[in-house]
Amino acid sequence: MDWRDSDSSLSYALRRLSSRSKTRQQRFKDEVKLLRKMRNEDAKRFVEVAKSHHPIIEEIIEEYGLKEPHQQAYCAEVVIEVLTCKTFVHVLHKCGFPTKGKAKLTFYDRRLAHALTQLTYAAYHIKAFSKEQKTVKTRARELLYKLWERLHQQSGDGRVGEALDRVTDLTLRDNPTLGLSALGVGIHL
Repeated sequence: MDWRDSDSSLSYALRRLSSRSKTRQQRFKDEVKLLRKMRNEDAKRFVEVAKSHHPIIEEIIEEYGLKEPHQQAYCAEVVIEVLTCKTFVHVLHKCGFPTKGKAKLTFYDRRLAHALTQLTYAAYHIKAFSKEQKTVKTRARELLYKLWERLHQQSGDGRVGEALDRVTDLTLRDNPTLGLSALGVGIHL
């Protein structure tokens, strides 16, 4: 069972709770407590598995101060989806943000857009029905860019500095007697 299934079950139960009479609300409150517990357990399991595959998720969770398991799960979900995208425009299309130019919106991942919105609420501590709620889309785009930039700097795709490090490592591996002179460091005794 996916952790999002328990999350949607909880939101459905909360909607049902508000529409019930006072006498039946107590029974549904117990159901809501149970569903919250299930959602948190499923989210914890999902985050643990995601962290084992992508350790950078832990750093991002700490950076934004996400304490709740479902907030961490939204973060892990967004990070995993952003990792697969090669360009930022690709990420924008996947989240449903319009872009300029000839590129059309070819696909849209509604679950990713929802996870990004929930992550934005959590990361920027925005409360529902507040004045700041109007800025959620703008902040979500900013957050998405920060995440994409950070994740693709880590991956090392085509970075000049990392390429130089690889060349230096290969040079030292081929000829270990060169030592520090291969790095351009002159040591004179």
